[in-house]
Amino acid sequence: MLWRCLFVALEEFGLGADSVTLGVGANIELLRAARDAGARRMLMSPSRMPPLTTPEGRALWEGVAEAADQDCVFEIVVDPRPGGKLGPELEMMLETWRRLGHSDADAAGVSVVAHTGSAHAVHSGLVDPSAQPSASTLLDEDALLALLRVAPAWAERLAA
Repeated sequence: MLWRCLFVALEEFGLGADSVTLGVGANIELLRAARDAGARRMLMSPSRMPPLTTPEGRALWEGVAEAADQDCVFEIVVDPRPGGKLGPELEMMLETWRRLGHSDADAAGVSVVAHTGSAHAVHSGLVDPSAQPSASTLLDEDALLALLRVAPAWAERLAA
């Protein structure tokens, strides 16, 4: 209900559901609520998604596939820092996507969002959101290079 109210309010200012990305995490109920509210763009983190082999994972991934089939656009959050498992997360997402009967090219509209995870400290009240971020919460040169290295191969696979 809250998200539907958000969309109605945004429409009054000329912004549609395509203008807002909602973070649904790894929660099928949030995914369904977002879709019921009219969300067209959603953000998720492959590292937090349960495997397809579990009942929770099957329901969630099928919900993602159903939303994608209904022209919903997804963004995925990855941590490109060393130890962030950027490559394995992307591979896991594509492997799951294929197991659901989709091709790599079907994931062509997915955007990759690089993130260090520092927002979790803000949401848990550990950090003042108005404070200047420390250097450890920002993407460093190695993280940016990792993202730039994976981008061409990712784009080539999705274009095939």
